[in-house]
Amino acid sequence: MIQEQLKFEEANYSKLKQQPGAIPGSETFTNLEDAEGNQLWVITVMKAQVVDYTKVLKKNGFLGVEFHYDMEAYMANTQLRE
Repeated sequence: MIQEQLKFEEANYSKLKQQPGAIPGSETFTNLEDAEGNQLWVITVMKAQVVDYTKVLKKNGFLGVEFHYDMEAYMANTQLRE
């Protein structure tokens, strides 16, 4: 039963990563998985389609979070920790 559910989720995920806006081949598994089998993946999406892609993820039961990399903020946080 669990294997069937896993195959269903994997097929659904494969469809989602091919949605317009997702950069082909950009999906990366972070090797983080909780006890319930939830996994953390990173997918690069074109900036103009982030909102639409996130809506598609949520509609299909996945959590999508927008992330902006800010080098200056990262460096400032790193210096504060030292």
